[in-house]
Amino acid sequence: MCCTAMPSRLSNTTLLNAMVDHPKLGRIRVLGYEAKYQNIPTDGVSSNMLFWPLGKHHITRNNFIETKDGGGDVMQTMARALAPRTRGVRLDGVYGASKGEIAEVFEYNDNATVVLSPSAEAIMEAVEGLSGKQKPNYIPTRLIPWMGKAYPGEMLAVVVFWNNQPKRLPVMLWEPVGDDQEFRFYSMDFHGDGRHDVPDPNETVSVDHTLVVAYPYMPSGVRPGYSLEVPQAIMDFMPPKITGKIVSGRMTNGDFAIGIADIAKGADYFRRVNPPGIQ
Repeated sequence: MCCTAMPSRLSNTTLLNAMVDHPKLGRIRVLGYEAKYQNIPTDGVSSNMLFWPLGKHHITRNNFIETKDGGGDVMQTMARALAPRTRGVRLDGVYGASKGEIAEVFEYNDNATVVLSPSAEAIMEAVEGLSGKQKPNYIPTRLIPWMGKAYPGEMLAVVVFWNNQPKRLPVMLWEPVGDDQEFRFYSMDFHGDGRHDVPDPNETVSVDHTLVVAYPYMPSGVRPGYSLEVPQAIMDFMPPKITGKIVSGRMTNGDFAIGIADIAKGADYFRRVNPPGIQ
């Protein structure tokens, strides 16, 4: 989801939603987000927060896939494969909220802190409890509740990252496969100051996204050509064949989605949709 609490530059975004047959976990769904990001320092700001809905399955830190040791370029590899065709974690704490929900807080890939919960209230409480380099310079009191309303019943993640120089930000995780036959790509856009605003679904925004989709036994697609240096533990989560679409230009704000039955029909079947809690 291209939504940050404070000013930042996000470009060359890649979104992954793939069904994969894992050798131990069975059929799972792998979600991935990567963008080139750079905080824009304002009044001493050096950290920022990226917001990401994760669907309605129960997710914990054990679902997050560490990519820092040899697997950091797998998302870029998938994006490059589509371009010619279409152009170990340290747990820091668990925080409770007034209604009994909890938020899990942990470091990820050595350059970010993840706050994870189905409750926007629990996420707010956990973010307020962060300290040191994990503590964001500004806590968006309207943006976090907006996430809970826009994606009701879904797991929510806030990724706190700290970097004032351009850098890649890859985040990957897996979840069980449910009955949902739709692949959704969370891409609501908002890069304002976060102090008073929330994303506007009627706003026209600039997009620069590669949408990567896959499912087992897909009849067509391209093989990404992953590096031989990617560890097998990471490769087990990677789809052997992918398809998708590169989207750029100006369009109305929102997420992207495509039905599993439409994937084989081609990239034109990706459609722009509002978050489920916004009509």
